[in-house]
Amino acid sequence: MASAFSANPSNVAKRTKPNKITVSLAGDSGWTARKPGAKRASFKARTQAEAIQRAREQLRREGGGELAIKNTKGRVRAQDTVPDGNDPRTRRG
Repeated sequence: MASAFSANPSNVAKRTKPNKITVSLAGDSGWTARKPGAKRASFKARTQAEAIQRAREQLRREGGGELAIKNTKGRVRAQDTVPDGNDPRTRRG
């Protein structure tokens, strides 16, 4: 008799990493957007606003996700969920 908790691949839910992009300052060259664990930036932009806009567009194309925006000191100043993303928080804010 097979257990309900067996490691049968058809019963195991697929766990995927949430799609996430972080916008941060890249020294004198402007702002970069990068995915966690990536060696290179997804793209570079001259202004933070431009980098945020392009990161949102990329997340929308990829089905949504999390956007983290860092200030000039490297601390996260804002986080947002782009539609169809995985929002870990249940309350608004």
